[in-house]
Amino acid sequence: MSNDATGNALVDWYSDNVARPHTSDEAYGYWAFVVGSVLGVLGFVLFLLSTTATKGTSIFWTYRSLSFSVGALALPVLMYGFVVVLPLRERATKVAYLGLAVSLLSVVAFLWAYPDSWNVNTGDLSPIILSVYALGIGIEVVAAFLFPAVSNEAPVEPATGPGVVEAATDDTGSGESSADASKATFELYQDRKSEWRWRLRHDNGNVVADGGEGYTDERNAKKGIESVRKNAPGAAVDRRETPPADAAPAVDGEDDPSTAAEPVEDPAESLPEPDDEPSDGATVEVYEDRGGNWRWRLRHDNGNVIADGGEGYSSRRALEDAVDRLTNRVADADTLEHDPAAFEIYRDNADEWRWRLRHRNGRIIADGGEGYASRRNAVEAVDRVRDRVEDGPEMYEDAAGRYRWRLVADNGEIIADSSQGYASESGAQDGFGRVRRYAPEADALQFDPLGFEVYEDAAGRYRWRLRHRNGNIVADGGEGYTSKQNAKKGIAAVQRTAPGAAVVER
Repeated sequence: MSNDATGNALVDWYSDNVARPHTSDEAYGYWAFVVGSVLGVLGFVLFLLSTTATKGTSIFWTYRSLSFSVGALALPVLMYGFVVVLPLRERATKVAYLGLAVSLLSVVAFLWAYPDSWNVNTGDLSPIILSVYALGIGIEVVAAFLFPAVSNEAPVEPATGPGVVEAATDDTGSGESSADASKATFELYQDRKSEWRWRLRHDNGNVVADGGEGYTDERNAKKGIESVRKNAPGAAVDRRETPPADAAPAVDGEDDPSTAAEPVEDPAESLPEPDDEPSDGATVEVYEDRGGNWRWRLRHDNGNVIADGGEGYSSRRALEDAVDRLTNRVADADTLEHDPAAFEIYRDNADEWRWRLRHRNGRIIADGGEGYASRRNAVEAVDRVRDRVEDGPEMYEDAAGRYRWRLVADNGEIIADSSQGYASESGAQDGFGRVRRYAPEADALQFDPLGFEVYEDAAGRYRWRLRHRNGNIVADGGEGYTSKQNAKKGIAAVQRTAPGAAVVER
């Protein structure tokens, strides 16, 4: 794994104060943009300072040289920041890095060719220096246009045929769609890497199929859905005694339906009790899946996988940054329970404290709307919501024609509002009814910046997930547990073993 403390600190700061990056390049691109902007401003300031000095003096030429040099650095650095945040493969990023290096070389050449009051003693090298500078900028531009060449999918024509239901949900949050008479719905969505994916979800909530790999654009994902629609009906079943030659080995039973559907034992049964001061350990395994994405999993000494990252990462470096953040922070994460809902108190990107009421299914059913200067103020706001939740809310129609509710104090202050709009006023009333039912008994949980959530899934098994305060799921336990206590036992094993786990590649 990477031990570059500076790089990790930059990514961590971005994750804590801006947003959780899909890849480390997203954070590095942000910092390149910041550095480029600062250089541009600094170059302008130095030029203004040169106007205050006597023309022709040494200090005058020093300011002028520095202003032009620093200002010239700003553009390639800004362009580099723009290129690296694009969803390109590493070859394009390396080309952009080459362009940045060429531009920096031209700036160094400028300072060498004009060392003393810009007096040219070796001939006028301006055309050569400017050409090298322009070449570097041009290389960065070429890197940006490499996107079509390195995409995973070639452009295709839009799919024809029946429409696609895009993650359809009704106002009650049941996830059912009235647009289709089928017992299942195709959900079309973007994952954390901004790749398009589809999955087929049954009305009972189970995901019965998915596309496996991500698509680079929405049209290709729809094309995959249409392929399933057209080819699945009547398709023959080819039962094979051995796996196909191109099939990847199953990972912890996830490709074996019998193993995934009916766990033979609770994964916590062979784990030591947290209070027994166990000396067990684990190993972080990193690997590339069949779709070319990098993934990690935490395997205990007993052979069981006790945590994994869920979704894959587009590059090895992004995976390493994710594992570094996990191992450095997981030990201090609190365990949070939504039973069935809880108030989450967190600090946003503007360094303000906020609250939201989240159901154990992950849906946010209410929030405070505004930020607070301190955690205590946010906690007090939650208490006010509990006190006033029996009062009737105000119903109103927003600018988009959606119905919303808000809870108003006697002084006119809005202390809570719906986190979404509803198609009808009755839908908004039902939404507030859930808040009225859950809020009085809901615990107040705090993320700083990670927290473990323990919840019960549709099959009645207990699971955990590690969520960042921005709402993103950082890791989960993979399998379900037979009891809440066993789920907590799994969490304790992760917190105990992850910080000192060795990293191996499979």
